[in-house]
Amino acid sequence: MTYTEELLGKNARHSLLKGAKRVYDAVSTTLGPRGRNVVINKNFDIEVLHDGVKVARYIMPEDKNEKSGADILREAAERHVDRVGDGTTLTIILGYHIAKQAMTLIDSGVDAMGLKEGLEKGRDILINEIDRLAKPVRTEKQKIQVASISAQDKELGKMIGSTYHKIGLEGVIVADESKLDETILEHEKGISISNGWLSPYFITNPNNMTATIKDSYLLITDSELEDQYEFVDFVKNVLKKENIRNLTVIAGNVSGLLLASMLMTKKQGMMNLLAVKAPAFGQYRKEILEDIAVMTGGNLIHDDDHKKLGELTLDDLGFCRHIKSSKDTTTILGNEGDKKIMKKRIASIKHQMKDPESKFELEKLRERLSKMTGGVYVIRTGGPTEIEMSERKERVEDAILATRSAIVSGIVPGGEVTFLSIKDALKPDGKEEEYAYRILSDAIKEPFNKLLSNAGLDAGYYTAKLEDQPFGHGVDVTDSTVKDMVKEGIVDPADVLKEGLRSAVSVAILLLTAAVAVSQHEDKVSSMPNA
Repeated sequence: MTYTEELLGKNARHSLLKGAKRVYDAVSTTLGPRGRNVVINKNFDIEVLHDGVKVARYIMPEDKNEKSGADILREAAERHVDRVGDGTTLTIILGYHIAKQAMTLIDSGVDAMGLKEGLEKGRDILINEIDRLAKPVRTEKQKIQVASISAQDKELGKMIGSTYHKIGLEGVIVADESKLDETILEHEKGISISNGWLSPYFITNPNNMTATIKDSYLLITDSELEDQYEFVDFVKNVLKKENIRNLTVIAGNVSGLLLASMLMTKKQGMMNLLAVKAPAFGQYRKEILEDIAVMTGGNLIHDDDHKKLGELTLDDLGFCRHIKSSKDTTTILGNEGDKKIMKKRIASIKHQMKDPESKFELEKLRERLSKMTGGVYVIRTGGPTEIEMSERKERVEDAILATRSAIVSGIVPGGEVTFLSIKDALKPDGKEEEYAYRILSDAIKEPFNKLLSNAGLDAGYYTAKLEDQPFGHGVDVTDSTVKDMVKEGIVDPADVLKEGLRSAVSVAILLLTAAVAVSQHEDKVSSMPNA
């Protein structure tokens, strides 16, 4: 029998905060180049980590309400890394300190909802100030600097930064594991689309939340699929006859009993399946799907044709050597399309670009042309052991996102000093804003304080020392000296700081506005046989 336990008001908030503190205590020790490692005992194995979000995944308090608080903070960090690839420890430090100080004020009688509004307003002021201070990333050197800091490796940084400088934002870079010890860069035929797996149950690698299938056939349609019996006919008539076990479905949508059936089939190990929602809308969706079909050697099954899945043949399916899907993107590598048909398709796009109906159409044509001709750059990470290879691959994935983010949003001085400079932009108007701005002003100092304390340095001493320095000067914790951070190549993507503030304020508001915490429990006595 299941029963619930409820905590109210202050007790609820502080139980949630206690769980968040456990995540903060473990994760914050990893901040910076002088941050410490965290040893994880998984009973069957030992893992040593130096990555904030990976550490957070292992923090699971026994108390269910504390676990809720820990999960709320961890999920904010997960969202952060999905968006910008770096700065998860920053989100956790900011989120915990904002929530902690806000709860102290709420316990003393300050209105939680008024505080919420002040925090949101202050957050927007700080984000605008970061935008004002951000400098555009134009040179190859700047891109290498950002990538090197995120990857924590100069060689990997050079590989990522130089490639982005060469191909621009229209190009695609992905990470994969190598069969060799060394890490290499390869250019492959491929295409990337801006939608990912339709259900997390398709995931094959829970560490980075991706689904991967090798040597996969592709069913490509703009129809919305939900009839499981029609799909069963397709499996019997096409897949079983050819002994095909690997299939990716890219469709307008896959839902209902069909999606449930695919997930059950995958879970039972009968087939390797993946469902991805087709990108874009309307006519542009059809064009993109047609491009994918041409590149993979298949046919687009049009909704207008009213063709049943059971009527398809093997010739209707595309094929690729490797397909990898995350929550937001899918990359198809090693396409098997006919070169003549591909050249004809590319020529058609170029012809349409000569006389587009609008600027929007021209932009979309350019995007399609880039996808069909640019291919995909694959960084294959090597290493003497599987653990090292996997760890390096994840650092490359984070650095790819961080570098792209920097090119889009610009860079600011690193070493957490930008936060020290923007706090003066908070000028309250009223008591509740004064409380909220004071919380934010104090909280954004904490990443700098933690960075220095992890390096064994006195944050107060260096904060005072930086007051006489121009904007952009900070502390290089590797040699304890004050430097011009941008000149030294110690920079952060502006989006990392902005996303850190958004995620931190969001998670703090969730914690401080909680009035009740409910946890479910199993009655062990009544659930026993013959009890």
